[in-house]
Amino acid sequence: MPVATLAAVTACTSGGSTGAKGTRPAQPSAATSATGTGQHASAMLASALAALRAGPSVHIHGATKSSGHVSALSQDSGADAGRQTFTIGSEHATVLVVGGVGYIKGNAAALTGFFGFSAALATRLAGRWISFHPGDSAGGTDYQAVTAGVTLAGVDDEIRLTGPLTLTAPTAAAGQPVVGVHGHAPAGNGNPPGATGTLYVASSGRLLPVTFQVKAAVGQTIYTFSRWGEALHLTAPPNPIPAASLSSPGQG
Repeated sequence: MPVATLAAVTACTSGGSTGAKGTRPAQPSAATSATGTGQHASAMLASALAALRAGPSVHIHGATKSSGHVSALSQDSGADAGRQTFTIGSEHATVLVVGGVGYIKGNAAALTGFFGFSAALATRLAGRWISFHPGDSAGGTDYQAVTAGVTLAGVDDEIRLTGPLTLTAPTAAAGQPVVGVHGHAPAGNGNPPGATGTLYVASSGRLLPVTFQVKAAVGQTIYTFSRWGEALHLTAPPNPIPAASLSSPGQG
């Protein structure tokens, strides 16, 4: 599940209700040039994305609230591996990427509502690991959808804002001084049309991402980056069910 689409998923499952409450981002500056960092918006975004990719790992927490509907994501991303656990209403699932293979495990609600399996198949597969190799598909998902946004390169894709880009005034986020880069949320990642994003970047030391906020007509999602460089101990689950076997005739 792409990290930047948690708000879009919540919007789809909340009946189009409006107004998630969260930290209000600082307003973008009319000028794209310097703040205290001395960088233009595009240069700051490029520096923050380069710092992200250099990780070598990061923890991400995401949360959306919309008319009482709560969604949450917890993720650990490395250069070539990652783990993602998310809750969207009654749907709970874990996504794992290890050794170029994607794995999912969820309750029946997530397997039907998020991954697109039939109700009968979801009941049988609930709580069991399913493996996706490149080119695999099963239910209503495929390898690319399963693994998108889980590794550092995937997170880069999900927070790569498009122009026009502007800088916010210096402010604070997650207890540290930051400057925000504001622009359009990346298209093609499940973001609602017109969604905007603000990436708040540390304004001293390494220009690391601190928070990322996606805002659309239905509300707002906030992602927080922390625990940079912690070792990830991720291993492939034993005896997963191959997705290829589930896409065969007679498998639902």
